[in-house]
Amino acid sequence: MRIAEYLGRLQSAEQQLAEALAAVARRHADTSPEVATTGSLLAAWSRQHVAALARVIARYGERHSNQPEQLRRTLFQEPRSGAFGLLRDLQDTSILAYEVKLDWAILSQAARALRDEDLQALCRSLGAETERQIDWLHAQLVEAAPEILTVPA
Repeated sequence: MRIAEYLGRLQSAEQQLAEALAAVARRHADTSPEVATTGSLLAAWSRQHVAALARVIARYGERHSNQPEQLRRTLFQEPRSGAFGLLRDLQDTSILAYEVKLDWAILSQAARALRDEDLQALCRSLGAETERQIDWLHAQLVEAAPEILTVPA
C-alpha cells in the first residue's frame, strides 16, 4: 500500500499551510486585523489537522514528503508588505490550501477503498474545515482585489 506516502504528503502540506497562515497573519497584522485574527485561527486548525493525522499515521505509517515545503518556499520567496503584498500572500496561501484540499480528497478515496470508516469520517470533517479555510481566503481576495488593483499606489 502507498497510503503512507499520501499521509506524509498531507501532514507536510497541513504543516506548511499552518506556517503560511500564521506568517501572513503576523506580517499583515498592522494593516488588516481580520487577516491577523482569522489567519491565526485557521493556522491553529491546520496544526490540529497535523495532530489528528499522527493518529492515522500510527496505523498506516508515513513516508515524509518535501514537496509541500518546496512549494511553500517557491511561493513565498521573500516577505511582502503593503496592500499588494497582502493580496499576493493571500493568493499564494490559497494555492497551499487547495493542495491540502486535494490531498484530503485523495486520502478520502483511499479510506473508502480500505473501508476505514474512521478515516473516512476524519477526511470529511477535516476536509470540510479545509474548505472553510479556502472560502475565507477566497472572500478576502475578492474583497481586497478591486481596491488594491485599481487605486493608484
